[in-house]
Amino acid sequence: MASQNTSFNEQQVFCFPPSPEYSFSNFIQYEESDFAYQSAKDLCKSESICNTLFISGDQGLGKTHLLKAIGNQIQQNDSSKIVIYSKCGDLINKIEAKKHTLDNIIDQILNADIFLLDDLDELRKNINFQEALYHIFNTLNEKGKKIAFAGKTSPSQLKDTADYLVSRFNWGIIAPVGSMNDQAGCKLIQKMALDFGLEISDAVAEFIIVRIPRDFISLKKAVASINQESYVQKHKVTIPLSKTALKLV
Repeated sequence: MASQNTSFNEQQVFCFPPSPEYSFSNFIQYEESDFAYQSAKDLCKSESICNTLFISGDQGLGKTHLLKAIGNQIQQNDSSKIVIYSKCGDLINKIEAKKHTLDNIIDQILNADIFLLDDLDELRKNINFQEALYHIFNTLNEKGKKIAFAGKTSPSQLKDTADYLVSRFNWGIIAPVGSMNDQAGCKLIQKMALDFGLEISDAVAEFIIVRIPRDFISLKKAVASINQESYVQKHKVTIPLSKTALKLV
């Protein structure tokens, strides 16, 4: 990945995270995520269909992966581009702790070529930041810059969020990510296992996927437990070993 842009002063709030593990190539696609995946890829083009994207879906379905993949791809395309990524709650905490002034945060965001804001559900906790985000959205949009949001719900279902801001979210592409099916879950289990240097057969993956929640965090914990059990037993991954690791009867 291209080196991070360091144009901000010493009081900078943001620094795009060097997270090369988040890419479009290693995102596990399935039918309910295809539209969000394709929309995120399109946003990275110099001439995208729309400059604003809102990805919605339950926890652990890949929203953060797609946001960071957008940032990585844009910087790979042009290392001079300024990418800003933050979780909404982190920004609000910085403001409330008075570690950074709201004006300082706004000024830095307005320098961005693309602004990526995650966990938008936290927006309800700070009315002042909602007003600031409205200003940020309008200014970046007027400049022709790009914006991508992610949250658990669609814009119209955001709680305690000003109507004027919800209307801005609805200007762009709304891309929901649905629950993954068995096939996608099995692929994700096997990919996570390879990250540990572990091989999990189709039969074992199929055994696992119908017995645990299908979100990213649950799957990752399951694979980590299986990896540990495989190391302790010094044995390849089998269904009995997986049952032991996951404490399944």
